[in-house]
Amino acid sequence: LRWFLEQLGLWERTLPMMGWPKKAKFIYRSKAVMYPDFHPAPVLAGGSRIGQYPRGAMLPIQKALGVFHDSRRDRIIMLYRGGRRSLARHVQQHLTKAISKRVEDHNENTGSIVEVENFRFTSRDDARNLFRRALMIIGPHGGAFSNMVFAKPGTVVVEFIPMYKFSQKGHAGKRTSTYCYYGLSQACGHRYWFVDPEVFDFNRGGMVVRIEDVLHIVDDTLKRIRTKHGGR
Repeated sequence: LRWFLEQLGLWERTLPMMGWPKKAKFIYRSKAVMYPDFHPAPVLAGGSRIGQYPRGAMLPIQKALGVFHDSRRDRIIMLYRGGRRSLARHVQQHLTKAISKRVEDHNENTGSIVEVENFRFTSRDDARNLFRRALMIIGPHGGAFSNMVFAKPGTVVVEFIPMYKFSQKGHAGKRTSTYCYYGLSQACGHRYWFVDPEVFDFNRGGMVVRIEDVLHIVDDTLKRIRTKHGGR
């Protein structure tokens, strides 16, 4: 957290923890606070609410983090993970191969240099340098999606999560946190998609998604690039 505060020029404005905020290591001095639950917030079955930032609300923070210091947008970043909510191995292999083939064909036809890259965290500086070049961010629901704050507005975010199922009665009140990356993507000005897995367990691996569903979004994104640059 200190790294982010230093990037935003806020570290010198922090105060040591003062007893009552027992989980916080420090508190902040500020004239205004942005809170992620604005009205009207959607209400789901069971009465749970989804807090969201207004779209584009993160732009000042993205600028302060240096998101726009690199104009390139040439990476499709795969957020694979192990353990809970990981993709089944054969699905991950086939998905990587299929997306790489789409990108290879796109580069050959357009002269572009788009690359598919599997994200592995090494440092926050490296994460920022990678994600601010993101064209797409793709993967199963998990904490690595928080790196989308480093991506320029308009980045395509594809999250594998049974969003519709979680909105139904009996599920909504249990895990409202599952909507957090949809909310964050709106705050960052991204284009958000979710892919509904055929096999999903929040606490186990072996997730299965339809590769055709993901490729549809990849094809649409690459087509937009070709159209923007006058290609076919």
